[in-house]
Amino acid sequence: MTRRGLGALAGLLLAIAGAVALAWSRGVGPFAPTQDDTAAAPGPKAPGHVTDGTQPTDTALAAAGRRTSTRDADRPAGAAAAASPTTLRVFVTVNDVPRAGVTVRVRRWNSLDVLATKETDAQGACEFPSTDLQVVEVEAWASGLCPCGAGNTELERDTNVVRLDMRRGREVVGRVIDAASGAPVAGASVLVNEVEIGPTAADGRFRVSGLEPGVVTEIVADHVGFFERTLRVRAAPPDVPEPPLELALERCALISGIVRDANGNVAADARVYVTGDEPGARLRSAVDASPRTQEEDVALARDVAAYSPPDSEYARTAADGSFSHPLPPGRSTAWVRAVKDGFGPSPVTRVDVASAARPIELRLQRAARLEIEVVGPGGPCDGAFSQLVQAGSKFATRGALASFDNLSDEPAWLLVGSDGLRSVVRRIVPVAGTTTRVTVSLDAGRTIEGLVVDEGGQAVAAASVIAAPASDFDDSIPKRRWWTHFWDRDRPGVREARTDPEGRFRFSGLDATARWLDVWTPDRGRALDQPLRVLAGAPPVRIVVTPRASVLAQVLTTDGAVPEGTVHAELLLDGDSIERGHFRHGSVEFHGLDRGEVALLVHADGWAWAWRRTSVRGAETVDLGTVRLERGRRIPGTVVDRRGAPIPDARVDAADCLWSSDECDAHGRFLLEDFPPPPFDLQVGGMEFLRALIRVTEVPADGLRLVVTRRGRVRGQVVDADGAPAVERLFYLRRVGADAAAEEKTDPDTEHDDPWQAVVSGPDGRFEHPVEPGTWAVRTDDDEAEASPALQMFTITDGETRDVKIVWPAGAPK
Repeated sequence: MTRRGLGALAGLLLAIAGAVALAWSRGVGPFAPTQDDTAAAPGPKAPGHVTDGTQPTDTALAAAGRRTSTRDADRPAGAAAAASPTTLRVFVTVNDVPRAGVTVRVRRWNSLDVLATKETDAQGACEFPSTDLQVVEVEAWASGLCPCGAGNTELERDTNVVRLDMRRGREVVGRVIDAASGAPVAGASVLVNEVEIGPTAADGRFRVSGLEPGVVTEIVADHVGFFERTLRVRAAPPDVPEPPLELALERCALISGIVRDANGNVAADARVYVTGDEPGARLRSAVDASPRTQEEDVALARDVAAYSPPDSEYARTAADGSFSHPLPPGRSTAWVRAVKDGFGPSPVTRVDVASAARPIELRLQRAARLEIEVVGPGGPCDGAFSQLVQAGSKFATRGALASFDNLSDEPAWLLVGSDGLRSVVRRIVPVAGTTTRVTVSLDAGRTIEGLVVDEGGQAVAAASVIAAPASDFDDSIPKRRWWTHFWDRDRPGVREARTDPEGRFRFSGLDATARWLDVWTPDRGRALDQPLRVLAGAPPVRIVVTPRASVLAQVLTTDGAVPEGTVHAELLLDGDSIERGHFRHGSVEFHGLDRGEVALLVHADGWAWAWRRTSVRGAETVDLGTVRLERGRRIPGTVVDRRGAPIPDARVDAADCLWSSDECDAHGRFLLEDFPPPPFDLQVGGMEFLRALIRVTEVPADGLRLVVTRRGRVRGQVVDADGAPAVERLFYLRRVGADAAAEEKTDPDTEHDDPWQAVVSGPDGRFEHPVEPGTWAVRTDDDEAEASPALQMFTITDGETRDVKIVWPAGAPK
């Protein structure tokens, strides 16, 4: 594939990613001064524990230096604000047999504060009187057993009982080290499946006793001043040696400072959000745009509806208002903001890596409040929705009367709409310490209406008509393969209407832009060969639906039974996945299909997948008969590089089944479930090595051993002729010897395998980019000429990192 082709494809993929990420009423984002900012309640846990006298105490846990992030925040969603203390009863069994001598710890929800620790008696029981059941979690451990835990959602409410069943496991040892120096990291926090098991010893070592063989366990190491590191471990059977683990932590810059309220007093228990992207930057550029055209107003309304605050983590301030938090990985700058109930958020502050060592002060503001009244042609709009975007915050509510609290005095964008009425976007500047009242009037706007009939002219009732903004497709007909994303009913600007018994439909409250219309009928699915472009306000349209094809199949096991559990059925048309079918009582159906080659993939839990292929020639119903599923096989294995070193986090996928995959653990081990007998193809992928397609003809008794090639890396600096850093210069790397045919066959999902690589130098002229082994040449433009003689060629071997200095030639494009 050419670079220009890749550019177009990349643009389309980015558009799809953006479209999928949008949500019409997403509520409050992670960077927002939230009105609903609670942590999700946990499920049952299968953690580990520290042995040999290193069980954590309150002091030791506090010394572990564990950072506060989104997982350490508030009590579980739905938990009561307060509950009367009562007696908590804990019963522990091993294979349903009561177990004495098990250590049980009760601590505050997602906190290092241990409330009480006891051991179970001969009946496997212990009691904790005067316990607030709403805000605690329980953990149990014993030597040689797989520890387990429970949050407040696992309590038997009527009896205030927690029942924990433990299983036997094996021991895993490990060490936490500094990635730069190799020195041990003492006092590092170690978590096993989200459960704190205590700080590392002076030599950085820890021991986890009781991991269940064959079950994937996540072990996380964390310490102040380092980035968190996670390893996935699948414990081997008891008779197989378990290699020691090593978690190398990379150092990071810390943001630290103090938060004060609007009166200058220190603000304890405030939340300080840190993100790598400036919140609201995309919308802030429209603040002073006046006046806007109707098209610009529509575009801004869509941006407000689609806005999602950037991903962020947060720290909580201590009693003296102080905080510290690591800078996001790979970022030279960060954006910081503090929020606390009862105050307006602090202004967003930009922090550079170079100055991160200097403490910053964040000053909360007096809270501003916004009250909204929404009226339409008939009076108050009780079903109105209102969305407010301010800096990194997004709020949503419904009703004719709405209010937003704890706002700042920064400009905000208010989007108000109601079914059948035209949406309105307003720019509002709240005033700190006051209440701003706004009345928003909605009008009927423009309409799109029409009639849906079949080829005989008969009305089609109860058909679903979908209208999507034409601007999302640049006024070109959207490709059928991407419709699943673009016709999402929850996406901003997408509307749905049902035809009445006479086949009529109507959309009202539209702006003056064009829409693409598509139709689904109750019995035939999608009913148009291609969508219809209609301008809002145009005369009524007549849509004729055409008969389309259907595919039916029955799914049974080899013994003639209907498979139990989850059954996946997906249909591919001309190689593109188009639809997932509905499995009911052993049969699956697909309707509204285009002409072409059709392939049906069926997979059920515990059974190997199966394919059926056929051709669809027109408006016909194709019955594929019975698809019989065989018992699935377990395929163990290891992914290693050409030197024999295991590759952690590699992903192994079945080339023929979308649901059969696994991610390698820290030792490069994987376990694939529900496979048919060989031969079959496996895809092995990852950022640090080349994606490989491997044909498997037999499975050895000790499992597969998949060998892949590690990527190399080229890094360096781009400078001008005078030696100054060349900032944001776009250049290309071309793999020498790659022919055009190879380029065109490159898988678009594996962009780094393409012989052309686009690279941009950073703020200091530096760059780093993964490449496959081979000889590479550097280009400064995007034509088909040979590499510039002023720029060098270099060779990368398997896994090598090559340092390159590029001198930008005079006259080259910048």
